Amino acid sequence: MYIIITMSYIATITQKGQITLPQPVREFLGLLPKDKVIILRKKQEIVLKPAPSFMAMQGSIKGQKYTDKKMDKAVGQYLAKEYGEKEKKASRH
Repeated sequence: MYIIITMSYIATITQKGQITLPQPVREFLGLLPKDKVIILRKKQEIVLKPAPSFMAMQGSIKGQKYTDKKMDKAVGQYLAKEYGEKEKKASRH
């Protein structure tokens, strides 16, 4: 038998569209100030995951100079592979 425990928190969205993650959520995800998160939309839910650090991605991009656009695409491909999400074109929102 499995027991599933869920916790709910309420956060307020500021005028700038920002929220503060409650401390128990930050602790659960192991987030520290200045850490990045990945925001995934799955149907009608939003999922937050800690983003891999730039150093963790070291070696995944090799051999060429990248423009910001190429870098964004490469990082997107890495994250899609890492988190099993299909790559979506930016024009399809």
